Amino acid sequence: MWQRETSETPEEITMVWTADTPQGAESKKIIWETVPYTRGRGLDVGCGPMKLWPQSIGVDNDRDVQLFEQVPAEADLKCSADDMSIIANQSMDYVF
Repeated sequence: MWQRETSETPEEITMVWTADTPQGAESKKIIWETVPYTRGRGLDVGCGPMKLWPQSIGVDNDRDVQLFEQVPAEADLKCSADDMSIIANQSMDYVF
């Protein structure tokens, strides 16, 4: 299994993101750490204006556009994540 090389102990690692102060493009900050888990066909649920990978199927309801006046989502499917019945069971290799 892949592990990040660091000289810091888990107690020394500080969280830099909080729900109160998101900086934007949060998924792009960890994109290379997702590589082992995002092979094949997959969904990026809540993709927003940028999908994790161009080949991912983006799912977003564009609610952030209304709430925060953000750029419209790059979604391939504009729907709520509450009902994903349009996607066949076991048809995807990953969900991000």
